[in-house]
Amino acid sequence: MDKTAVFKAYVKTIKTRNRAFGSPAPPQADILRQQRKPRRDDFSRRAKDIVNDLSRLTDFLNRHYKDYIDVQAFNQHTTLTDADRDKIDIGAQHIIKMCSQQVNAIKKILSGDCGQINDHRRQIVRYVEWRLKSVSKLYAEIKATRAQRCAEYENVSKLSNLAHGFDQPKETVIATAVEYEAADRQYAAQIEEELSPEELQMFEAENIEMYNELNQLSNEVRNIESKAVRIAELQELFTEKILEQDQDLERIDTIAVNTTENIVDANTEIRSAIQTNAGLRVYILFFILVLSFTLLFLDWYND
Repeated sequence: MDKTAVFKAYVKTIKTRNRAFGSPAPPQADILRQQRKPRRDDFSRRAKDIVNDLSRLTDFLNRHYKDYIDVQAFNQHTTLTDADRDKIDIGAQHIIKMCSQQVNAIKKILSGDCGQINDHRRQIVRYVEWRLKSVSKLYAEIKATRAQRCAEYENVSKLSNLAHGFDQPKETVIATAVEYEAADRQYAAQIEEELSPEELQMFEAENIEMYNELNQLSNEVRNIESKAVRIAELQELFTEKILEQDQDLERIDTIAVNTTENIVDANTEIRSAIQTNAGLRVYILFFILVLSFTLLFLDWYND
């Protein structure tokens, strides 16, 4: 049933009555006045600041991901230099370290009670720790990718000198190649005439040895690249283990504080028990003395 007309009539009656009695009408701005939001406590404010810092760091890393991992050999139009990348590394590590310290600080605010507020705060701490681990993992992966790209850039730079003549005109390149080929043939023929078969075999053996050394160096470079990637993975694992150790240390600190409080309470109980036993012994001694004097008095009185 629609009661809008009844409500309007009721409001009109109240306004008419207020005008008749001279009561001022309440301002319209106060009708839908919103209640002030309660102030956040220090725990909520600090937790929100940590989450905001981690979110900004995640957005920054995702936004500059391509420029960060690209090196000059792959992207000549990148907006980041090596110095900028080093600054990003320093800033990201500083933010992760500060957020880790802030997480440890807000964990100290938690008390040992089991109320709903403390349970809610513990859930917030777990969420903040999860966000911190996610950001640390993202940064470690990006850094490992950059290390791998740098290793690839070093390999490519070794071959960059072989293509330095691509920008020359075609006729010039052909003429130069013909001249080099003719000079090589003439030089090879001259060498063959001057060298004996034994010397040619010796030079051939030296060439084979140099070729094997180059292959060995290439294998060592590949091993170094794989080790660099492995080091980045171990660094990521090391960061996660450090965060876990920080949590374990905080947990041990909390347990130690609770144990100290329990020891203090136990000492207080022991003192009170000692005082109670001392009073009981005094009462027993007083009773024995009174009983002894009473027996002596009765013995004397009977005589």
